[in-house]
Amino acid sequence: MYKYVLATALIVGFALPAFAEKGFYIVRGSDNKCTVVETAPSATDTTVTRVGKNVYVTREEADTDMAVVCK
Repeated sequence: MYKYVLATALIVGFALPAFAEKGFYIVRGSDNKCTVVETAPSATDTTVTRVGKNVYVTREEADTDMAVVCK
């Protein structure tokens, strides 16, 4: 029984990074200009603010929404 649990844990452990969500974020810098970035700003970063939805699947979707959110 133990070997099945161990095997399952190893398979899940190696497969999880494949399901990690890569996305795009719209951030507004201290100069009030918006930019699309691939990494989410950290919670302690005070120089940028995330605007728009939490995460965008494609850069084109983020660029389209940036035109609306960052007027």
